[in-house]
Amino acid sequence: MTVIANRLRRLKKATAASPSRLQEKITSLAQNRSRILTGKQTSASLDFEQAQQLSPGLFLFESYFSAEYQHGDEFLEANDTNRFKFFSKNILPGMENCVFIDTETTGLAGGSGTLIFLFGIARVIEQQLVLKQFLITQYSCEATMLEYVIKEFRPDDCLFSYNGKSFDLPLLETRLRMHRMNHDLRQYEHMDLLHYMRRAFRDHWPDIRLCTVERRFLNFHRKDDMPGHMAPQAWFALLRYQRVEPIQAVLKHHSQDIVSLLFIAGKIQDLYYNPSMYSASVTAIANYWNSQDRADLAIDVLTRFVTHKTILPGECLRLLASLYRQQQNWTCAVRIWQQLAEKRCAQSLENLAKYYEHREKNYQQALTYARLMLPLVCDTTEVDYRIARLQGKLSRLCVVTKKHKMHVSSLNQGETSPCMLPLSMSS
Repeated sequence: MTVIANRLRRLKKATAASPSRLQEKITSLAQNRSRILTGKQTSASLDFEQAQQLSPGLFLFESYFSAEYQHGDEFLEANDTNRFKFFSKNILPGMENCVFIDTETTGLAGGSGTLIFLFGIARVIEQQLVLKQFLITQYSCEATMLEYVIKEFRPDDCLFSYNGKSFDLPLLETRLRMHRMNHDLRQYEHMDLLHYMRRAFRDHWPDIRLCTVERRFLNFHRKDDMPGHMAPQAWFALLRYQRVEPIQAVLKHHSQDIVSLLFIAGKIQDLYYNPSMYSASVTAIANYWNSQDRADLAIDVLTRFVTHKTILPGECLRLLASLYRQQQNWTCAVRIWQQLAEKRCAQSLENLAKYYEHREKNYQQALTYARLMLPLVCDTTEVDYRIARLQGKLSRLCVVTKKHKMHVSSLNQGETSPCMLPLSMSS
């Protein structure tokens, strides 16, 4: 209690010694809070070039990219409807319903405390990419911005984003709900390109950030780019100190993010048909095709990879054999299993044992493969059961075979069973 009393005494002395300083801080905080909430000073001092002011504190920036625009190694005119049919059959001619979206927010935590201060939406119109960026300079303008954003969507739109399923769209739904706006974003078909790129390159690249994908996949290298994590700081600098230069850098960064989405989406079809050309994970992409009930494409991807490689990972061969088994192509499946069995693959030995037991009814061959599994598995319970079952089948088969041979031998020697004699002879 003595320690607490001393601390309280010191705090009272410090407060009494400098009441004016404390009052100055309170006044300063109140002014900052008023300026941020109202945004009057900020919006009055801003003068964005080539920007349309939709309402006080809300600006629209429009950019146009012609068919000759080059982004890395690709030209905009190379992206056509056929490339985007990979994602959905609902893609309209000219990609008119392909919408590319991205947001810049005050943080990455999500929830009610995170605000969208910059929303970008782009679509292809008459063979050129039209990009619209909605920027707010006041907290109170977010609802107005969202009203304009909602008007940009059409009922048949297909959305493209990067990590949008986990961040952008859930946050947009939260902000719409907070402003009491009824607009169901789940009505739109949504393609999150991060999932496609992660599946293909997760085991080959150090990370799957958008800037990494741009460099490695598009061969696009940004110059004088502001890192994305600095965007909230730039917006707060705009609100507090009316600094326009940082937010202009954010607009440039945000614009390049959205344009990259179109070019990444345009190359994913080729990536998933020819993964080995991009040094991607062939097994992961083959699994994707198999999950889409396209085992034929999965086999095609793997076989083309096999023809170009002298040494293949066991995972690829096991998957290829599994696909052949699904299609009842036992000849190719057994050939791969035997190749893997030579490398002491327990799974392939088990598949061979099953094949010879249930398909070929060659119990001796199945028993041979089952016995080879014993030193390769930790728990031999199932293997022991299989061996015992095969031995039982072999023993029963031997008894039947022996009886059959005896019967055939007796027939060959001319012996006739008494039950088969004519009635006159038996009497």
